[in-house]
Amino acid sequence: MKQKHLTLEDRIFIESKLREGVSKSKISLSLSKTRSTVSKEVTLRRIYKSKPYQREGYIRDCVFLEECKLKICKHKCNRYEMIACKRRDYSPGVCNGCTSYKTCSLTHYFYDPYAAQKDYRETLTDSREGVNLTSQQAKELGDIIKSGLDKGHSIYAIKVNHPEITLCDKTLYSYIEDGIFSQSLLTNLDLPLKVRRKVFKKRKNLYKPRADRALLKGRTYDDYLNYMESNPKAKVLQMDTVYNDVSNGPFIQTFQFIDLTLFYSLLHDKRNVRCMNSGIDFIIKSLGKKQFRSMVDVILTDRGSEFYGLEIFEKVGIKIFYCDPMCAHQKGELENNHILLRKVLPKEKDLFKLGLRSQEDLDLIVNNINSYPRKDLFNKSPIDLLMFFYGDYQSIMEKLSLVSIDKDKVVLKPYLISKKHK
Repeated sequence: MKQKHLTLEDRIFIESKLREGVSKSKISLSLSKTRSTVSKEVTLRRIYKSKPYQREGYIRDCVFLEECKLKICKHKCNRYEMIACKRRDYSPGVCNGCTSYKTCSLTHYFYDPYAAQKDYRETLTDSREGVNLTSQQAKELGDIIKSGLDKGHSIYAIKVNHPEITLCDKTLYSYIEDGIFSQSLLTNLDLPLKVRRKVFKKRKNLYKPRADRALLKGRTYDDYLNYMESNPKAKVLQMDTVYNDVSNGPFIQTFQFIDLTLFYSLLHDKRNVRCMNSGIDFIIKSLGKKQFRSMVDVILTDRGSEFYGLEIFEKVGIKIFYCDPMCAHQKGELENNHILLRKVLPKEKDLFKLGLRSQEDLDLIVNNINSYPRKDLFNKSPIDLLMFFYGDYQSIMEKLSLVSIDKDKVVLKPYLISKKHK
């Protein structure tokens, strides 16, 4: 049997046989279709046809009508039960061709081939275009996504915080691109990292490797790889600086505890060796030398001049290594958190006017970043990881001013700190 769609001619044939009282099995054999095809066609596309008294709301097809005190029902009550009809409820399933129709007071259903064909075409078209959402559902979903994006969350993080969203990331991105959530004022411009520009070849020529200094001997990135190959369990702390105004600052010294994916930052007025060394000293004194050494064996940083004085920390057993020039990817874990940091502190902005005026402001940003769920952590945040692996996590959090924030209340937008100073 060919399992093709029913045509208008097929539907006209079905209606004529229903009027004759032919069973669905015989109709299916005549059309070379399965019985279920004909049965579903009749059941799903039959049309309710009311009589004048039914249009006024009166009910006369209840099995309890005779014993009901009201005798005439205008509204269906809890006891309502439709009177059965063999022709309507079983075979052929409609009232087409019924000789008792004019005098029958029961509920009636008819099969109209032209109405059935129209419904089929509309269903076929709707299933192949648009989205599988009602207008209200699109509005509610759009409001949730818009709220998350306004806080700087990614689509993935929004889904983690709202498990009721069952659509995949790709589908949500497609809906945003197609303007499905326009009722919520959500467009593709709200998406983070919407535009990426490649570096032109002429621009690439501006970046030239710096010459090696004597200090780098035994501390290059290749040396780091060799050391980690020999000491795979060594715990690494990545370090860098972030700033917008190289002359006036402020300057942010950033740290990434690799094992915990934990991010930390310190605010400085200047970018020099003394400030960077004081930053490491501050962490050591805050945690205590024993706790710090249990968390750090290696420091990996870039070749900025402000980091050319770290060899003093080798005296306490910490190995120091430097990345290759213009190779930010060699400390990629830290750079990933820089992307989150830049959501709150965009480039080419005056960080002071933006609201970054104290270490307390920076701590607020750090806590939001560390409370942000990560896909590679199986929907957990760095704070969750710290709480899981360290029994004395409360002491560490207190010493580093770390606070856990509810994942759905995490904000990664400039207004996080700007609203504090209004």
